[in-house]
Amino acid sequence: MTAPARLVDFHVHPGPDSRPRKLDGVELASYAPANGVVGMVIKSHTMSTVAAAALLEKVQPGLRVAGGIALNRAAGGINPDAVDASIRAGGKVVWFPTQDSENERHRTGASGGTVSVWGECGELSDEVHLVLTLCAEADQVVCSGHLAPDEVLALFDAAQGHRVERFVVSHPDHRHIDMPLSLQEELAHRGAVMERVIPRPEISDVDVAEMAARIRAVGVGRNVLGSDLGQPHNPPPPAGLRAFADQLSREGGLGSDDLESLALITAAELLDWEIRS
Repeated sequence: MTAPARLVDFHVHPGPDSRPRKLDGVELASYAPANGVVGMVIKSHTMSTVAAAALLEKVQPGLRVAGGIALNRAAGGINPDAVDASIRAGGKVVWFPTQDSENERHRTGASGGTVSVWGECGELSDEVHLVLTLCAEADQVVCSGHLAPDEVLALFDAAQGHRVERFVVSHPDHRHIDMPLSLQEELAHRGAVMERVIPRPEISDVDVAEMAARIRAVGVGRNVLGSDLGQPHNPPPPAGLRAFADQLSREGGLGSDDLESLALITAAELLDWEIRS
């Protein structure tokens, strides 16, 4: 069994960024064809990636690139105005708080202000509901970011109430999220997609074989692959994603149809892309 010829990276970090990155966007796009990467979602914790995505599609014809905004402090937190601007500029993805989430700060002990999804009465804030309304109207992909499992569940419930149709649980195997498999199964059964990223030691205690088992448990079609690469000490993201897909085949025992679903079809459906052969 081998990985499919074409891949979509649902989670990649190019430069320029507010932290060091291995490749800038143009370099990243140039690496993509040799590794069979035909699409990618570019992400920053602090900056909109919408403009960069549009430009990279022009730089590398045939490569699909989507961008969006992460609702951390740099974006004003849970900021409907920032989400509206991202949508108007062509953004396709909205990430709820990542590095500035209360969960991330608590789990890592990192200093700095936090962004909460909660209002004063212990329910999701009005701003969260406004953001979800905008996302539903514009058919955005809503990603849960680095929220805690109970926060992800509350956000998903609210997203369904607002008729959000594209909801991704950001890397539930991440050490600082550690979502129970039973909750992953529940959310997948209800329509959420689990994002599976390369299980690097600094972020995850899950090996590839265990990840493949989790993928099967929630249903292969309810998962999407991302590299989560871009760090200077790690491989170039397209090569890393290719190696990850190969590992899921070799060590995880996933078949060719499963891998095509994971690495191409589900991502294309989430982003409403027609991937040309």
